[in-house]
Amino acid sequence: MVENNPNVRENYNVSINKFKVHYYEYTTYGDYYKAIVYNNNSILYVAGSKEYRDEIINIYKDLNYKYELNMQGMKVVALAFYILLFIIIVSMWKTLKKTRNKGWISLIPLYNIWCLSDDTLGSPWYSLLLLLPIGNFVFMFMFYYNMGKVFNKDDSYCVLMMFFPSVLWPLLAFDDSKYTKQEKNKRTNI
Repeated sequence: MVENNPNVRENYNVSINKFKVHYYEYTTYGDYYKAIVYNNNSILYVAGSKEYRDEIINIYKDLNYKYELNMQGMKVVALAFYILLFIIIVSMWKTLKKTRNKGWISLIPLYNIWCLSDDTLGSPWYSLLLLLPIGNFVFMFMFYYNMGKVFNKDDSYCVLMMFFPSVLWPLLAFDDSKYTKQEKNKRTNI
């Protein structure tokens, strides 16, 4: 297998007692090339420059390198993302139902933020802060704090809403709080 490969210059067998596994290190004709192999069938580490690309590919081929991609973790993360997205859309629907009596606005991507910004901050133009690097954080804190205020929540709820909106927004949407349109000069802008 690797022993007969003309591209391999040196072969080292290194045993690490702590893990009780054997690692084999192969170097090619380039000084910067290494391939550390576990059990002669999978490569853990390879390094090299562009001019020795073919030699590294030959080492991969000689070792019959195979890998598996574990998709289970990615599926769980995607499912959690879609569940959170569904909860946020339903919460936005209920919130817009309370403020404008039109829940369908939550299904239109940019218009929903525009309308909620108008209802909570007094002007929809604040939503343009989302396009700025630091302005998006300022907008989100102002938005969530004032969202609690327009639904007559106390200051502690509003501050917690700024940091945990995925939990408190559904609570706000499904409780019996009523929307009160505040005057522009009474809104709290942080």
